[in-house]
Amino acid sequence: MFDTKPLVSAMASIVLIRTIMNELIPHELLHFFQAGLDHLFRQSSAQFTIVIEEYRGMARNQVFEAAQAYLGSRD
Repeated sequence: MFDTKPLVSAMASIVLIRTIMNELIPHELLHFFQAGLDHLFRQSSAQFTIVIEEYRGMARNQVFEAAQAYLGSRD
């Protein structure tokens, strides 16, 4: 089963970092970085590649099997 503690911890860290950034970094500088990131992502392609490993440790990866079943049915 999926453990949600790391996800919740990461989300809390992101919120904390965002709050600190909003308080300490001038608005103009944040806007400059945001505009740069927006420009960078607009130039990237709408297509991307996801690599799913066939094995997770010694066991076969269930996500790989599901992707293989889905892609095999698209012929």
